[in-house]
Amino acid sequence: MTVEGRYRATHRPAFAVAAVDLLAQALAVRGPLAPPSCALSCAIVAQLAPVARPFDPPLMLELRQGANGALVFDGRYRIGDGPVRDVALGDGSYTAELRGDHYRPQQFPLTWPPAALRTPLVGGAPDDVKLMPSAAYPYPDVTALPFNLGPTLLRGSVFTAAGEPVVDAIVDVPALLPLNPPAPAWPFTETRTGAAGDWALLLPDRRRFGIAGETTAPPQQSMTVRIQYPPFPGGPVVNVANVPVTLGRENAVPNTVLRGQVTRTGGRPLGGVAITTSLNALASRTRDDGRWALYLDPNQLGANNIAVKATAPDGSTVTQNGVAIQHGATVVVPTLHLP
Repeated sequence: MTVEGRYRATHRPAFAVAAVDLLAQALAVRGPLAPPSCALSCAIVAQLAPVARPFDPPLMLELRQGANGALVFDGRYRIGDGPVRDVALGDGSYTAELRGDHYRPQQFPLTWPPAALRTPLVGGAPDDVKLMPSAAYPYPDVTALPFNLGPTLLRGSVFTAAGEPVVDAIVDVPALLPLNPPAPAWPFTETRTGAAGDWALLLPDRRRFGIAGETTAPPQQSMTVRIQYPPFPGGPVVNVANVPVTLGRENAVPNTVLRGQVTRTGGRPLGGVAITTSLNALASRTRDDGRWALYLDPNQLGANNIAVKATAPDGSTVTQNGVAIQHGATVVVPTLHLP
């Protein structure tokens, strides 16, 4: 509510929606409608009607977040990081997106002004916005149950050959599907990489994917992690084979990486230098500080006597021979000195 002058008050329409933490709900913590575990923001990323257009930067709605997960808006917004505009969102249909440090961005349809105090409505009943965990989610202590009977956590990251994070790649463990029993649903064996290329998967109790035995810790399992790269459909798919996984524990899926630095005479770092190897056609480039990283195929086996070549923009080159590649490890190549 705002007050104009001494006597006139105006009321803004309010919009409310409930955000539900799906993982906390599945683990039966924080109640049947588990509220989020962090502060959320709401971005309007596009308008659908009466005019179709994207918003870049997005319109950031002002919101109040209750302890029970209720989010209340009055239509005021900011443009990107700008100040709050003291006007309501224009009438129309929009694509909104809930964001939070612990969750993957979740889009939902928004009509303004709202037709009811709590929308959107599906079949006459409120439809909550369901939040999926990101790699930054505060996952539970997977060691809490004896005999490795608790859930299993897998973590990893996806990068281009040059070390740039791959955002929005789909990562899953397809061999676990279907789960037995199929209900309740367990959608946490598939995720998408975040802004840093990181991902995390939480596998259910081992009994749900066919590994019996409840009085002893099971041996390490060999699993396949599938990575589907954007764009979708049609992007490349990589199956990372023979990933060693200890059930009921946290596990990391390591990358196979070469790292190093290129300098000029006198130790001056040199940027923009192309890095290649005799192993394959993958290439990288040095940053301004002369440092570089070359991420190899996740299934790349160990190899010896590899040549690493640096080619400067002026065409000068230097080669380091005898480099050994170790699967699932980062190998530091001696500094390459260009004349």
